[in-house]
Amino acid sequence: MSAPAALLCSHCSVSLQQHERPITGDNLCSGCIALVDCEAGTTLDALLATIDYPVIVVDEQAFVITANQKACLLPGVAAGAITNRRPPGEVFVCAYAHQPGGCGGTIHCSGCAIRRTILETIHTRKGQHHVPAQLTQFPEDYRQVDLWITTEWLKNTVLLRIDKVVTSST
Repeated sequence: MSAPAALLCSHCSVSLQQHERPITGDNLCSGCIALVDCEAGTTLDALLATIDYPVIVVDEQAFVITANQKACLLPGVAAGAITNRRPPGEVFVCAYAHQPGGCGGTIHCSGCAIRRTILETIHTRKGQHHVPAQLTQFPEDYRQVDLWITTEWLKNTVLLRIDKVVTSST
């Protein structure tokens, strides 16, 4: 029986040990994680390009800083730049984000698992794994979107990974 293949950092190719980081874990060594500079953006963008899932980066005020290309191509994601928007409502074109109060300010927002998970990660500095979430979009007609999300706290930001998306028209 052969030994398991060594895990390598996708940024610098150094050999990795198992990490407890659900999003950057097996992809990045601790040295490369330390290089991530969210204000400059360039190293963060390089990190996001190595992740095979859609990932949105959210700051401590719950506004989007950046996202990888896979996230920008998700069905129902707002056209154009998603930076400085609030997830999920302003990013995923939530039907309730355009009501008075906006994303985070309606009665529906209190039950939003995506918003709660992001805010919990900001508050506790601990990520959450495979959280089921649901939202209603209205790009052409109303449709229900079921998502499974994972968050990770990284250098004063939340990485929001979209693990799975299932849409259905209502």
